[in-house]
Amino acid sequence: MRLSEISIFFDIVKVLLTAAKELPANRMEAVSRITVINFEFRHFDIKIPPVTELFLLYAHLRNVRLINKIIFSPKIEKRRIKSFMTDIKIWMKDLTEKLQGAFGEKLEFVGLQGSYGRGEATESSDIDVVVIFRELVMGDLEKYKDLIGKMPYREKICGFVSGRGELINWDKADLFQFYHDTTPYFGSIDYLLPLVNRPDAKRAVLVGACNIYHMCVHNFLHEYDAQILRSLCKTSFFVMIAKHFYETGDFIKKKSDLIFLLSEEEQELLGSISIFDRTSPDKDLFRELSEKLLMWSGGLINAFGD
Repeated sequence: MRLSEISIFFDIVKVLLTAAKELPANRMEAVSRITVINFEFRHFDIKIPPVTELFLLYAHLRNVRLINKIIFSPKIEKRRIKSFMTDIKIWMKDLTEKLQGAFGEKLEFVGLQGSYGRGEATESSDIDVVVIFRELVMGDLEKYKDLIGKMPYREKICGFVSGRGELINWDKADLFQFYHDTTPYFGSIDYLLPLVNRPDAKRAVLVGACNIYHMCVHNFLHEYDAQILRSLCKTSFFVMIAKHFYETGDFIKKKSDLIFLLSEEEQELLGSISIFDRTSPDKDLFRELSEKLLMWSGGLINAFGD
């Protein structure tokens, strides 16, 4: 932090102390509000001191959009993500060239999904590669497996591999998300766009909410696994994307863009993902988050079910 930034904190300490009574009684809500504000910065390994976090929370209660202008330099905000995205673009170009050389005309499309595709990757993010063949047979999978086995960061590579025909006939609720969340590097999947429409977005919300609801109950009763809970919170983001698209017609793929358009309940759920990056939730926090997921997903099932 710069000295000028530190001086800000000394100037507002008295304000923070008087504002303490406004802090949420529910500690998950408090942490979530902080992580909502700190949403982009945690991708750049910027350590936020406790006083800063308190200020961020207080500023959220006042005016959430002032924070970027007050404290953080735009150069600092973009430096790390720019480095990530430069690396992944070079990596994807290298992979695409190798795939073209190995498969020739049989290769129809190469793309990128997930946090790297959205420009929100961290060092722990997977590389979600999409590869579509004119026709997929087992020999192609074996060849592809050998090829990516020689790529840097092999342990991070996952994604979706399919034949064109299977993709066209895929469940339309999945295709809705698949099309909009994929950044192309070679070829096009625009032929999918006429196949998906608003009712498919509605079904994507319903199916996603049902899955979250069921797994939330199962996890609380039988697994009690923090990583499963984290995964459910992460999955809720994609349901929120579909819900927003269904309600507005706008597909917003970045968390940092979508989060300010969500309800307070949804902001808390999305912000709570970073709780798991910091610590494993204790019994009380595990119950709070499970309850919020259960109530939120249950509400969507009742609202979007026929």
